[in-house]
Amino acid sequence: MVGQVMAPALVQPEHVVDVTESGSQPVSLNCAKLGKRFGHTDVLTNVTLSAAKGRALALMGENGAGKSTLLGIFAGLLTPSSGGVFVHGEAVENFTPTEAQRRGVQIVTQELSLVPALTVWENIHLGRELCLGGWEHGVLDRRHMRKRTAELLDSFGLNISPDTRIDDLSLSHAQVVEILKIYNRKPEILLLDEPTSALTEGETRSLFKLIHQMKSAGTSIVFTTHKMNEIGQIGDDVVVLRDGRITLNGQVDKTPTDEIVSAMVGRELSTIDLQLHQPNYDARIVFESRNLITTKDKVEGVSLTCRAGEILGLAGIAGAGRTAFMECVFGIGGHFGGDVVINGRTYSGRRPGRSIAAGVAYVPQDRKSAGLVLAQDVVTNTSLTQLNAFCTPLGIVRRGVERERSEKSLTALRTRYHDLGQEVGELSGGNQQKVLLSRWLISDQPEVLLLNEPTRGIDVGAKVDIYRIIATLAERGVAVIVSSSELPELMLLCHAVAVFRSGVPQRIFSRGEFSEEDIIRVAIGEGAAADASEA
Repeated sequence: MVGQVMAPALVQPEHVVDVTESGSQPVSLNCAKLGKRFGHTDVLTNVTLSAAKGRALALMGENGAGKSTLLGIFAGLLTPSSGGVFVHGEAVENFTPTEAQRRGVQIVTQELSLVPALTVWENIHLGRELCLGGWEHGVLDRRHMRKRTAELLDSFGLNISPDTRIDDLSLSHAQVVEILKIYNRKPEILLLDEPTSALTEGETRSLFKLIHQMKSAGTSIVFTTHKMNEIGQIGDDVVVLRDGRITLNGQVDKTPTDEIVSAMVGRELSTIDLQLHQPNYDARIVFESRNLITTKDKVEGVSLTCRAGEILGLAGIAGAGRTAFMECVFGIGGHFGGDVVINGRTYSGRRPGRSIAAGVAYVPQDRKSAGLVLAQDVVTNTSLTQLNAFCTPLGIVRRGVERERSEKSLTALRTRYHDLGQEVGELSGGNQQKVLLSRWLISDQPEVLLLNEPTRGIDVGAKVDIYRIIATLAERGVAVIVSSSELPELMLLCHAVAVFRSGVPQRIFSRGEFSEEDIIRVAIGEGAAADASEA
């Protein structure tokens, strides 16, 4: 529960340095000498910045740099340890979500705050219900709420019914609903934490169009992202955090990309030059699916193969069936048919335990609901699927070995945490993703590695590390299947890309045939108007 806590050591707004040029738009939101400490760890130190009316401020930084913490303070979810926050020039004293919303501040966090059992229209209007004759009569105006929801969905080009339950939606569609819920509240200051991490390219374009409309109407936007191309598309100003301190503060059109990246990571990052080995197409077929069928997302008759050392990418529009295919292979959800063959052996009764025993590893796209145990510590989450490897014949876990191998795996991904006993729920979203990925790095080498959006929420430096680890695993003979909503990522990382549409791979492109335009054309089909990515 969030209490009303007084912020210590408040400072006055005249100490704040505006990131915009003198004489430009008035400041809507600013902070001065802001600090935040969790236990003995300083997460933010002496942060001073401003967000101007009608402009978008991009907050950049590696995972754990303090971006989400800063947005949490602005939204009243956290109380600063020092410094002050000012909205429209007035000092904030009570840091609660209610107070922030009263001042016109709304936030879309990385993780969804929707109610899964409620419909789309019920979630969008939750807490802001329309009533016939006004609130005093207490009769819900369902017709107008459904109509307004349908208009919002149509503006985003989302072809779903307002009466659809949230737990029946894909992750990308649920993320859109989350954004539309906040947009419907007409915020004066909108905070977006990694808003496009689960969106398709088409949904991202619709979001950017919405953001430009809001800026034109005078709304201040503060957003975080790890995608460099997004800064130039919607950002006006940019602030970079590293280890909780500002290392760059400027305007987007006057700040080179290389300078932003260098300020983020504290070192130069050259253009990604991934050295992929040439797969042996005479190598044994490690993975084969034969006529896989599942009722979820209408996966129908999927037959694919992946050889030892091969990296196979999966592309397709939202709902095309990539996620459903991976879950079907791993044995999640039930109601499926067809065969999965690993090293020539067919196994039936698929479920996660049997899949792991057969050498299949799976990293899901939704880390919180499907991957991590947030109340458990870092080392427990890292070793969760491999406890047998650390046990004595009597079943006693050798904690020293467990910690040593977990730490080695986490270090390979440059994961940031206070100590191995820290709860995973306290980590930043990107570092949570790294913990999930590291789980399979400490295991005996899997035969098949299924990666569903493996770099979602991962900073630019860690992406390079992950790409190289994937390439190394493939070189060692692992069959890797990667589903990603970023076509450039698939084209960089994969030996071949299978393009899904309507639950079936329509075409497989070899590396020498890669063309983003051709892949999109296959993904959307003739005469369609969509994009080539999926939740």
